Amino acid sequence: MWGHLTYLGLLLPWALPVLALQWAAGHSALRRRLGPLLVATLLPTAWLIAGDAVALAQGIWTVHRDRILGVYLGNVPLEEAVFFLLTDLMVVQSVLLLNAPEMRPVARRALRVLRRRPGWDR
Repeated sequence: MWGHLTYLGLLLPWALPVLALQWAAGHSALRRRLGPLLVATLLPTAWLIAGDAVALAQGIWTVHRDRILGVYLGNVPLEEAVFFLLTDLMVVQSVLLLNAPEMRPVARRALRVLRRRPGWDR
């Protein structure tokens, strides 16, 4: 598709809009919880990268070399590490935002808008 940029070219448009929306809606809640956000994101990301390194080393799966930049963390392509990081960020930020009391009014407004849409009650 895009040669060596294919993995990143598919990955970034998948995750960045979600992350941008989360920060647009809850930047103050996320900033106040930055410590837990970083710990809850980076520890699982490191774990997943380690697991990926083992799987790649054992040939359980591979990444097509023509579709990545060729930058590695050990034997793990940079794109794989970025995938784990972005996925963990989306999950952790979602949990933090859903549990932040200051986000309840935002959630109520969003639900009111969604309920006005045809077919919401089905």
